[in-house]
Amino acid sequence: MASEACAPLLVEQWGPRACVLNESYGCASPERMWTDAGCAGRFHCGASRALRRCVAPHPAAGRAFCSCSPPRTPPPPPRGATSARGVEQLPHVYVGAAGHWGVRGVFATDVARAERWVSAQSRYVAPGAFRAKVVNGSLWVKLIHARRQWMERTNVLRLVLMAVSAREGVAEADFTYVHNDEDPNPVRGAECGAAWPRHCDDTKLPLFTNARGNATFSIPLPDFSWVGWGTSAPPWCTLHATMAAAGAARPWAERSALGYFSGGLGSGHQRSQLKALANRSEAVGLLRVRDVSPRFYTLANSVKSGRDAPEPLSAACGYKYLLSVPGFGYSNRLKALLLCGAVVIHVEPYRSAQEFFRPMLVPGRHFVVVGSVREILPAIRKLRANDTLAQRIGRAGRRLVLTHLTMNHTVKYVRALLSAYSRVLRNPVVLEPGYARIRTAADLARLTRLCECTGHSKVCAGPEGLLFSPGTGGASPPVEGERDRGLGGEHRAAPGRGMREERPRRSAADQARKDRAKAEWLRREALLSESHGSSHCCSGYDCPLDICPEAV
Repeated sequence: MASEACAPLLVEQWGPRACVLNESYGCASPERMWTDAGCAGRFHCGASRALRRCVAPHPAAGRAFCSCSPPRTPPPPPRGATSARGVEQLPHVYVGAAGHWGVRGVFATDVARAERWVSAQSRYVAPGAFRAKVVNGSLWVKLIHARRQWMERTNVLRLVLMAVSAREGVAEADFTYVHNDEDPNPVRGAECGAAWPRHCDDTKLPLFTNARGNATFSIPLPDFSWVGWGTSAPPWCTLHATMAAAGAARPWAERSALGYFSGGLGSGHQRSQLKALANRSEAVGLLRVRDVSPRFYTLANSVKSGRDAPEPLSAACGYKYLLSVPGFGYSNRLKALLLCGAVVIHVEPYRSAQEFFRPMLVPGRHFVVVGSVREILPAIRKLRANDTLAQRIGRAGRRLVLTHLTMNHTVKYVRALLSAYSRVLRNPVVLEPGYARIRTAADLARLTRLCECTGHSKVCAGPEGLLFSPGTGGASPPVEGERDRGLGGEHRAAPGRGMREERPRRSAADQARKDRAKAEWLRREALLSESHGSSHCCSGYDCPLDICPEAV
């Protein structure tokens, strides 16, 4: 079936099947496409997969690349768990006996492949990553990447540490984790042998990450927002209580009937569409959209958007309809917005990554799901026409988060996930040299080069002082000229730098704002380089927070 984006020349030269476009290997444009011609007899992809060949419009224009197609029936998004079973039962969705990893199992070679794949990724795909092992009830960690923009370095590991340190404990485990705002796991994951005809093994990567897309087999761990991040995001146990109280304090009848959003409108395609929608005449009387500068580690976005003063997240509880819109990745505010008792209109594009608790939420019962920003206004009109239904949806979503998404339940989920994962491991866990033993949050600070915070003083924690597994002799210093591979390495240039089109000149105020932000960024980078390379000592995101003693 021909695509509208396919040039007529391609249809004439290669046939209609040449217009089956694919995102991988540069075949996402009319100039390069997939076709089955030229690969027969060279690959064996199995009965459920097809041969594909990435070609140029003319055979002499470039090399061809043969590969196996994606699965004809991709795994459906996990929607099977019910809220009544609780988050502790969610691991069966990701690593259960009936799932991909439960049937196939996870081998030591799979985890090693995941580590190799993560090690080869740029800072845009893997700003932070580690490989962790649980051996004899102890947590051992090896950093793969710890780049400057990965500020919330210890948060996921603190959740893992709490789960491992619990009285019930965790069986032996070995996994690779990568931090990303999307699901970075490659959809294909195929490896082909060297002999001809080449036999391709479509083995997926057992990759732990923050959110799972509906076309991969990633295993989701709770992200940094559960532990908290500096002053921008308090620990979930604190935010849970704050949002629950704010939701209870505002009766439904006293709330505004507008759709409310507050956040950066320059962070991603969906946010830009929301900004355009808010400026249209049909949005008057339906939306209140605030453009607030993002607080994450991105210099460019801090000066591109943000014209409104920040409001506390609890201010959202004064509205009946709340918008959850993804930015560059998924939006982790969804759980907090549900606590308001308002109807959360969640923008969920096709194949978008979702957090671990998403299978518990039933569209139409706990929240409202729309496929794009342009569906927001019709959804608000329908909810206004049936206020009783809207109130019922808001109450159900609030009840679910109050009951099943406490910090204590989240730590139980991590423990249950690691226990279920250990049951699908097919090889014993072996501790090699290069791993650091983690007993406390202070150990994590030293491993990730943050600060040791005692009272009101901060001491920069260098790479020394950790109890590494035998044979390492401590952490290795940064390698000069290293190509963006972890601690202290040189950053490779962003794609396309130096080849951008001429932009309109900025106003004097915008240029001054950009210069001030850049000067501050360079000052911090100079301080970091003088101390411990990519450490974040005393930069505001370093000291371990006191979190939820009831969850430990």
